[in-house]
Amino acid sequence: MYETLAAWETDPTLAGHSALTNEYARVWQAADKIVHSTTLEASLTQRTTIERSFDPEVVRELKAAAPKDLLVGGPTIAVQAFAAESPAQ
Repeated sequence: MYETLAAWETDPTLAGHSALTNEYARVWQAADKIVHSTTLEASLTQRTTIERSFDPEVVRELKAAAPKDLLVGGPTIAVQAFAAESPAQ
């Protein structure tokens, strides 16, 4: 998913399609991004950190300190995040 969305920063023609795409590109580029990947060797975009494993406690700390909402993107990481917040069964 990250490699697809990185185009908002790596392909400058995307922002030029409309005012809406320009705003989306601006927001994407301004966002701090944490990418969880065991295979990605280097980030493709600015303001990006690559993490090799998902640590729910680190995400809790980020959430507690964040002045705005956080976005979790991608099915694998979303499942891990929901599992970490669900009561044990």
